Amino acid sequence: MTSITVEELQNLKNLEDKFIIANVQYSFKDSAQSSSNFKQEFIEQTIVNPLKSTYGQIGSAKFQVKLLKLNDIKQTVEIQMEASQFTQFWAAFILNKSIGSVAYKVKLISMQLIQNEEEIDDGSDDMQE
Repeated sequence: MTSITVEELQNLKNLEDKFIIANVQYSFKDSAQSSSNFKQEFIEQTIVNPLKSTYGQIGSAKFQVKLLKLNDIKQTVEIQMEASQFTQFWAAFILNKSIGSVAYKVKLISMQLIQNEEEIDDGSDDMQE
């Protein structure tokens, strides 16, 4: 696995066979108002649902979102998706990160670029005899 930045990712030419595992961290300013349930719902609205509505319709897009670490102020989300689509998603995502009156910051903690190997393939496109 190779660690990579958004800039490096945008400069790469052939991303077709590559896959991204990204960790995105949300920091909430007011932890009193931000219960665990609230934060989880909020993250589903800002990351999970937009991803599903955009990429869930694309047959070839394999993506997964995991809510990782939940504490008083920070929530980490792991996103796995095709690298060629991550660049578009992240560009759109960072431009639209204020929702309502909730004060929060979004930070890309780490991003790894991997080959789209067989174990990622769920085999759904295999031919059945």
